[in-house]
Amino acid sequence: MDTESTIIVGTSDLEHSLPIALTSCWGSYDRTEGSVRLAEAGTTLYLRYMMGSPQLRRMATAHNQDVCDDSSVGAILQRSDSHAMIHIQCSAAGFVKVSSTDEEGNETLMDSSLFEGIFNNLTLFENTNTYSRWSIQLSVDLKLLGLLKEGETLETVKIRGNFYSCGEKLDQRYYLLAHEVGTLEPDLVNPAYFADLILS
Repeated sequence: MDTESTIIVGTSDLEHSLPIALTSCWGSYDRTEGSVRLAEAGTTLYLRYMMGSPQLRRMATAHNQDVCDDSSVGAILQRSDSHAMIHIQCSAAGFVKVSSTDEEGNETLMDSSLFEGIFNNLTLFENTNTYSRWSIQLSVDLKLLGLLKEGETLETVKIRGNFYSCGEKLDQRYYLLAHEVGTLEPDLVNPAYFADLILS
């Protein structure tokens, strides 16, 4: 495990941010690939995932369902001075699940009124019986979700985390992550493998 790992966040816009490859963990997945671009402005973190896979599953019908069963993307974020975490997941159906984990490890679903604006859009570039290419864009208000306090920004507070895509009920279940997790079994929310978000 590399304790000095970093994930680069752009300081202009998503178009000028470099794509970060999402790499396979806990298996190899045929024709499944993805990347994420990150950018910040004030207290908002912008994310754009580009995905390709043999199957696209979009069964979620409301916020705070088990969206990870679908083709989905996610982010786990944590202040470096706290053990508490925020876990954001978004289905390719456009529905979001957000949970917070406190210092003692207790997980609580957040009220959907706090994250109605997280999902921006979904773009389908290709969607056939054999392959799909799609993109999801998210806007995450770090202050609204409690990761930043009044007057703080990503320039003044160190945030750690990881970014991923998964599909747990697809014919070919997969896990792709920005920062590799070295556990034997799938464990997305493992702070031992988080990387520092660095502005560039």
